[in-house]
Amino acid sequence: MVIHKIQMDGFGKFCNKTIEFGEGIQVIYGENEAGKSTCKQFIVSMLYDIERLRGKGAKTDEYHRYEPKYGGSYGGMMDFFIGDTSYQLQRNFQRDKQEFILYEKEKGTLLPIEQPLHEYFSFLNREQFLNTLCIQGGQIPVGNKLKEELNHYSQQVASNGSMEFDVEIAIQSLNAKKQTRYIKEKERELLDIKLQLEQYKQVDIQQNLLEEEAQIELKINKLKESLNEIEQKEREIQEIKSINRIKRKKPKINLGVLVALVCSMFVFFLVFQNPIIVGITGVLGCLIGIFILIFKKNLEKNLPDTRSVVQLEKILLYQKEREVYFSQIATCEKELLQNRMAQKYEKEKDHHKQEIEEKYQQIRQDIHKAEKKNKAIELAISTLRNVSTSIYNEFSNSLNEELSSMIRYITNDRCQRVFLDEKLGIQVEQNGKFFGIEQLSLGMVEQVYFAIRMVAGKLLGKEESLPFLLDDIFGNFDDGRLIRILRLLSQSHQPQIFIFTCNKRVLDILYEEQINFSYIEL
Repeated sequence: MVIHKIQMDGFGKFCNKTIEFGEGIQVIYGENEAGKSTCKQFIVSMLYDIERLRGKGAKTDEYHRYEPKYGGSYGGMMDFFIGDTSYQLQRNFQRDKQEFILYEKEKGTLLPIEQPLHEYFSFLNREQFLNTLCIQGGQIPVGNKLKEELNHYSQQVASNGSMEFDVEIAIQSLNAKKQTRYIKEKERELLDIKLQLEQYKQVDIQQNLLEEEAQIELKINKLKESLNEIEQKEREIQEIKSINRIKRKKPKINLGVLVALVCSMFVFFLVFQNPIIVGITGVLGCLIGIFILIFKKNLEKNLPDTRSVVQLEKILLYQKEREVYFSQIATCEKELLQNRMAQKYEKEKDHHKQEIEEKYQQIRQDIHKAEKKNKAIELAISTLRNVSTSIYNEFSNSLNEELSSMIRYITNDRCQRVFLDEKLGIQVEQNGKFFGIEQLSLGMVEQVYFAIRMVAGKLLGKEESLPFLLDDIFGNFDDGRLIRILRLLSQSHQPQIFIFTCNKRVLDILYEEQINFSYIEL
């Protein structure tokens, strides 16, 4: 890719600002606060859109930092070439009016693209670009932080062959997904359930209750049969008593008494021959006869009947036996009710036991799945480490060779070699001695940092190469090393290199070395 022209309609301090570029080295010169970094950021934003954060970080994100200060629509245009084809990219960064339009200029054709620009043209993504081909001096940390970042950067590139993927972060993420703690919790839960199940295995109460129920029902049936027999006998005695009562004959008038009365009346009639006396005597005789009959009747009625007494005793006995049977049946029915309630409770317990057993089996399955997942994660981590080592063995050789060649050139052979050790730390060889990155001067560390990023950009480059953006990174470079770096840049196969600088030494060296470049002053 070669950027031909940019137009900043409104971006930071720029309003309707147009800048044209050529191929090769582009020097954008300006004093401090002239807008060099803003210009560089506009190019990055046109390629990858502008960063928008949420929450507390939103106030200091790129979107708010580069909002137009002097008017103009927030956005702009960029013309560029890919191969022999010319394109025009238009972007509007305004949050509520975001636009992303791409034209093929010669044909005037609007290209309908739905994916990000780097995917459409197959070049480095934003993270890869910012970690290789885009270097800003103000973003380079100093002291130990720079050394730490450099070590991390080299490890990431060498281990993965890409800045897009960090092996250690991936391994940490995989370890975080392991369910070791979950398995321990489930095992404790499983132990509790085992103890509950042990209680259910102690006695088979349900079978005992069923046997007891059958015995009680049998006893009740026998008692009811006996009760029916007693009631039947009692009914038979009652029927016999009723029949005897009906058959009992009414007392007859005693003929002897009547004859005696008649004879008495006749004697009185013969003796006294007085009808009045005879009548009175007859009446008295009749009354006496009637009284005798009534007395006899009552007497007969009140006389005890031997059969009735026996029957009465039997009835009373049956009644007592019946009461005993009723009491026994009531007791058995109560026991039967309690038994069935106990059976219901045992059934509920059995249902609960089944639920516990199902839960037990489910927990065992969950543990098995978790253990299987952990094994898969362990396998993935092991594979990832093996692949990382394999990539390191292949990639680090190329990285070490390119780095060593570049550092030898930059330092004029004062450093013979730069390589990554077995722990992926950076080692520099000087005069036959090896030094860790932490033992080097700040200037040397910055040069190694610059060299690693250039080499990584070259090795990680995809089908389409992007411009190299260098923003004020030569502050700690001496003239000799600066000359060699500029020569190196001019000899690189990078189609376009942007040097944003306020250092006139860069311009002087370029003129002295007769290096072709385009000059833009802000």
